[in-house]
Amino acid sequence: MNRSFGLGGVLFLAGGLLFILNLLSQLMKGQEDRFRLTLFRIMGEERLAWVGELSEGVVKSSLDYIVTMPLYAIFFFSGLFLILLSGFRR
Repeated sequence: MNRSFGLGGVLFLAGGLLFILNLLSQLMKGQEDRFRLTLFRIMGEERLAWVGELSEGVVKSSLDYIVTMPLYAIFFFSGLFLILLSGFRR
């Protein structure tokens, strides 16, 4: 087991855990947004204001999509990418 596989496994499990917590928080009254985490919500609007100041284009739309993507999806796909990458790496 190399480091890429280990880190990918941890990210994959963290994404799964955040997804389950998000589903459970949607069942609880009054706390539907508790685990609906994005990079925008974690880092704050003032730190990511530069994304909105970019000129229109592929870079702005891609960064805007990543910043507003749920954190569990970022962890899940990053972990999956690292696990697949570890298979090609020796």
